[in-house]
Amino acid sequence: MQTMKPIPTLLALVALLTAPSVAAAQDSERDGVELPDRDDEKLGVLDMAIGTDIESRKPVGVSDRFRADVGKLACWIKIRNDGDPTELTVVWRFDDNETQRQTVEVGTSPRWRSWTRQRVWGKFSGDWSCEVLTDDGESLGKAVVRVN
Repeated sequence: MQTMKPIPTLLALVALLTAPSVAAAQDSERDGVELPDRDDEKLGVLDMAIGTDIESRKPVGVSDRFRADVGKLACWIKIRNDGDPTELTVVWRFDDNETQRQTVEVGTSPRWRSWTRQRVWGKFSGDWSCEVLTDDGESLGKAVVRVN
């Protein structure tokens, strides 16, 4: 009969107890992106990114930092909608001040993609964000980048 070795078991227990817990908001694999945990909901943002443009329905030039002369930013969003077609609102903000609000149509799909663009001028160095909201104002996801 084998006995458990106390050191590996103790290390595994310590690792389990000190690991970060699953929070209500999950971070995307991208820096500056926060996506609420909505696995039990019919509608949710699966991924989002801010880049310099959209090509072939995919974001390009994705980063969390851009030069002040970038000219424009593009917010790309991948959405799961297991319910009826709906509309979502995408809000762009510069240093927490709203600069643009756009409604996007979302069909029924496990992976619907949409995007919006925002012009950026050199005098607008600071934090830019793109947030996806439901019709009742609930945030489905937010991406934040720095322009300087």
